Amino acid sequence: MIGKPVARKLRQDGYHVRVLTRDVERAQSILGNDFEFVKGDVEQPETIAQALENCYGVHISLKAGPAPESYDRIEHRGTATVASLAKKAKVKRLTFLSGASTASENTWFYVPRAKLDAEKAIIDSGIAYTIFRASWFMETLNLFVRGERMLKFGKQKSPVHWIAAADFADMVSKSFKSSAAKNRIFYVYGPEEWTLQEGMETYREMVNPDLSILKMPIWFTKLIAAVSRNEQMKDVANLMGYYERVKENADPSETYKLFGIPRTKLHQWCQDQTQEAEN
Repeated sequence: MIGKPVARKLRQDGYHVRVLTRDVERAQSILGNDFEFVKGDVEQPETIAQALENCYGVHISLKAGPAPESYDRIEHRGTATVASLAKKAKVKRLTFLSGASTASENTWFYVPRAKLDAEKAIIDSGIAYTIFRASWFMETLNLFVRGERMLKFGKQKSPVHWIAAADFADMVSKSFKSSAAKNRIFYVYGPEEWTLQEGMETYREMVNPDLSILKMPIWFTKLIAAVSRNEQMKDVANLMGYYERVKENADPSETYKLFGIPRTKLHQWCQDQTQEAEN
């Protein structure tokens, strides 16, 4: 969802891109033949060492879950392993996809705690870094679609600055060539604020008018997850419960100053989704 546009943008901007993936065939089917692939995992140091050979820079974008412990194991310790081996391989730059709510005051929840620990491992490596604390990606709207419904978990009343993955990819690529981006943390916000309800309604109106929006309270989602022993649903309930409690409160002006204000608005992104589906 996020790795593909970043990889393609780096390739478009002239980089040779090597992809570390657990499933080479699947990655190749998604990305095509313009990339080099290394089969491996962030929990397999020998595969990481192979992937890092002769690399100038590394972009780290990891997905953990559904078990809470996997966030520390994958996002924190996996990132720490990459950073440590990158130092030995004389890598010059690291970029990392973190979250907009990653902060010490939110470490009571396991996701920002793992991301904050990952950020520290990158900073402690001594390699020049750029950390992106990104808001909600527009692409996540697709994940709420289940059959003929969009599932809305919890109240989610606070608006967020939705960002398109393509705009984020442009920032990542630019950061590798920018000395001003070295050793800095940037908040990645899109150009507009929308609540989750507003985002879903816009998506339904422009992408698939046949969808209905089903609202599921967090407690009910957790109950279903417990009864069905569905770890994925439990993780979603935990995440959405967390997002009910936190609000965006950072200033993205330094990000805008260096990389420009993201161009893609939600209506344009939805229109692009419709066109891709038609093609």
